[in-house]
Amino acid sequence: MLPFGKGMHGIARQVVGGWQISGITTMETGRTYGIGINFDNANVGARGNFQRPDLVGNPFPSGFKHAAGPGTTWFNGSAFAVAPRYQFGNLGRNPFKGPDLRNTDLGIFKNFPVTERFKMQFRTEFFNAFNDTNFSTPNGTLGDPTFGTILGTDTIQRQIQFGLKLVF
Repeated sequence: MLPFGKGMHGIARQVVGGWQISGITTMETGRTYGIGINFDNANVGARGNFQRPDLVGNPFPSGFKHAAGPGTTWFNGSAFAVAPRYQFGNLGRNPFKGPDLRNTDLGIFKNFPVTERFKMQFRTEFFNAFNDTNFSTPNGTLGDPTFGTILGTDTIQRQIQFGLKLVF
């Protein structure tokens, strides 16, 4: 409860008192991700994107700028190549970081006493309150037409919901 309305009487106490706020903020410097190939190059019977390619160049050459947004290229895709047949690539696991992430969820609540035992709570909740756009990590599948491209977002657009709750 916020420290407002104590000692007030009548309508002033009903308007000023009984407020609560809550919030959660998440900030990340970027999620790690890796580059993989979508076929069994090393002939070990593994399906999916589990084997890694060779790193043959600099994925972030001098002057290269990260561009975040759907359809933008996040790294230099020509820096990777499929390893020779029946061999594993030299690229480590999840060596890169994607775009930063920021998200804040807020709640504002007003409590109305009904009886000594019951109170009614009006709630307003904001998800992604500041409407930050948080882009996903780039497509890390070598050979895919969208390789190295950011395809979407990781968080929702701002959403607001209202609720009424009986607390006893």
